[in-house]
Parts: sequence; structure tokens; C-alpha cells
Amino acid sequence: MSYKTLEHDEGFEIIEDWVKNGIPKGLSAGWPEWDSFFTIKKGQLNVVSGYPSSGKSEFVEAIACNLALKNKWNITMYSPEKYPIQSQQLSLMEKIAGNQIVRRGPGRVLTDDERYKAEFIVKKRFTIISADEDAYSFEAILAGIQQRYESGEKIDMVILDPWNELENGRPSNMTETDYIGVCLRDARRLARRLNISFWIVAHPSKPAIKDKDGKYPVPDLYDLSGSSHWRNKADNGIIVHRYTLEGTAVHVFVRKIKDRFYGKPGEKMFNFLPNSGRYETMREEF
Repeated sequence: MSYKTLEHDEGFEIIEDWVKNGIPKGLSAGWPEWDSFFTIKKGQLNVVSGYPSSGKSEFVEAIACNLALKNKWNITMYSPEKYPIQSQQLSLMEKIAGNQIVRRGPGRVLTDDERYKAEFIVKKRFTIISADEDAYSFEAILAGIQQRYESGEKIDMVILDPWNELENGRPSNMTETDYIGVCLRDARRLARRLNISFWIVAHPSKPAIKDKDGKYPVPDLYDLSGSSHWRNKADNGIIVHRYTLEGTAVHVFVRKIKDRFYGKPGEKMFNFLPNSGRYETMREEF
């Protein structure tokens, strides 16, 4: 199959509109104070990493809940580490409602009416891919998303968390590096073709080891397990980090932004709220 060329006219027409009306802004992830570093544009592949217990899964889930609430996005999630399903449902409901549903500490517990409202939103906006059978391959996940899209289902965001639960589809004659490169290429193509926001959470290759000051060093996108493709092929790359497991302070580093109109590299400090699983920005920066 030979390549095809693009017609200039369509692109120039869009630029003409931008001149008159401005470049369309990306969607806020839910924290206006973070918008200068990162906003969400459909058709992009986002990679998020951090050490275990850093809060990377909770942070991505918080973004999804913000988009479901404010923008009425429909989100598909494959999170086998949050098994059984009620564990993920509870986590989503508390982020949606902003408070604890099952009492685990001091503070208010949601009323029945508040709980039912959160339950309705989770049912309406979130599709959870089953994790109670054998682990799915990456290819099976992509094929299922494509099939649902072709059947007319609206899908705005896909979250796969974590990557290591999707590696069982690698052919025996393909290296891990090559396999990751192919998968990330296919995920990015699917995101562009279906105009969805695609998110993959991946672990660093090395365990967290404290430095001489007793803090965990910040990992990099090149430290992700398996391949440098994680940084090279992602449109955007984010690191969620805790220098110490004490307290609730979480540092979020934007390490890569493919399109400079939608963000820039930088760091923002957040506070994790255990009762709800939500995050709030903090003024103090390091």
C-alpha cells in the first residue's frame, strides 16, 4: 500500500478560524491552577507513572471523575488491581460525591440520597472492563474499544492501569521493547482515529530507594519498565510522586507535552484527601 498525501486547504481553513477566534483550549483536568501545565485534548496518548503508593492510579481516576462531572465524558476503565468491582465502584463514587460512603475515619458520611446520586453517575458514565477472568491482552482491549465505537457507543476516555497486566499478548519472537513500541503506536493511532483521550499507567522499572536525605528520588519517563518508547511515543507524560510516604502531599510533574498549545513541562503540588480520594492543589511549591 502506497502512502497518501494531505490537502492543504482543510488545514489552512482551520488556521483561518484560529486567527479569528483563537486556538480552542484544552479541557481542564479539574484544577484551574494546573491548567497552565496540562489540559486535555482528545486524540492523544497520555502516559502516567510513579512508584507504588505514589497515588498515580488515584490521580488518573480523579481526572476521570472530574471530566465525567463537568464535561459528561463517558469513560472506559481496565483496572485489575482494583478488584473486585465494588472496590472500584466505591472509589469512583466517593470521588464523584466528594466524601466517604463507608465510614473509615472522622468526618461526614454521605446520606443515602447523595450515595444514590453518585451511584447513578458511575453507572451512566463509567464502563469497567471485567478483571475476574484471565488477563486480557492489549490487542483484545483495543479490539473491544473499536467494536463498541463502531456499534455507536460514545467513548471519550480510556484508562488502562497498569500496563504490566496487559503484557501477556507479546509474541514469543518479539522483544519487550519492540512489543511496547508497537502497542503504544497502536494506542496512539486508535486515540486519533476515534478521537478519544487514551491513558496508560505504567510502573518504573526499578524499585523506589530512598536517597541520603531519606526521600524517594523522582522517577523519569525513561525509567519505565521495558522501553524508552514510553517517553518517545507518548503525546504527554506525567509523573506522580511522593518524596515520603508520610503525609498527604503529592507532587505531579508534567514531563512531556507534545502540543505546546495545551500545556508545558512543570510541577504542581497537590494534597490527597483520604476521605474522598480527591485531590486539591496546594500553594506551596518546591
